[in-house]
Amino acid sequence: MFKVAGGQLSRFQLTKWAFALSKDSESGGGATFYNFVPYKYGPFSFSLYQEMGKLCVAGLLNEDDKDHLSITSKGISNIGTLPFEIRKDIHIIAKRYGEMSERAMIDDIYNRHPWYTILSEIRSLEERPNAELLVYTAGYEGLSIDAFLNRLVQNGISCLVDVRKNPIARRYGFHKKTLNRLCEKLGIRYHHFPELGIRSEKRQNLTNPSAYQRLFEEYERTVLKQENDAVEEVAAIIERYPSVLVCSEADPAFCHRTHLGKRLSAMTDLLVRDLAQA
Repeated sequence: MFKVAGGQLSRFQLTKWAFALSKDSESGGGATFYNFVPYKYGPFSFSLYQEMGKLCVAGLLNEDDKDHLSITSKGISNIGTLPFEIRKDIHIIAKRYGEMSERAMIDDIYNRHPWYTILSEIRSLEERPNAELLVYTAGYEGLSIDAFLNRLVQNGISCLVDVRKNPIARRYGFHKKTLNRLCEKLGIRYHHFPELGIRSEKRQNLTNPSAYQRLFEEYERTVLKQENDAVEEVAAIIERYPSVLVCSEADPAFCHRTHLGKRLSAMTDLLVRDLAQA
């Protein structure tokens, strides 16, 4: 993108061009390209912004005091050969937006993708959804932080209840402090209940359905009975806000959040719904 743009782009431009590449091109930027979430200036990627900073630190990009980025000779030497279809799509995006003013670019992207304007401080074309009260659950395995947060916002979630014992993750955005901070930026409350998680050593060697069944039966006999105060606190939260119980496992059948959800459903008379299956 830098080469097509004459070597320099603002962070704002790069974000919007990347978004257009992901949404308005045949290649979508490739199978592992960035995901986006509605934010205060329209479509945004927390992952992309984080990587911009890393590339500057590594000397692959330079940033001037006006928030403009330029690629360095070191960066050029580290560029791999992109597939032809992606290079073609980059040229199409650059031709579309290269000579547009910032305002014209915003108008074009907003009109094409009104969903991403719901939190915009510039112009909102759609309203943010607000879910009915249910016991929602979700796992983030296989998702970027932007794809995961966009799923929550799309489903009208306004409160994230983290039920991991150890809220750490290799993938950017899912460590407790980072997840809390990013949720706050999107107007999503964050609560962590480590006492409702399962210790990592108990999740080892789960090689078949019977092993999972034994683990979850133990979870119900011990944690859900011993941590009744925490369960009641979560119940109070989900009866007040559209909330989601979050852990890492993608399949709810293999995650303790499902069993916690059933307990909460019995307490509140609210149905359980996993967002991957919504």
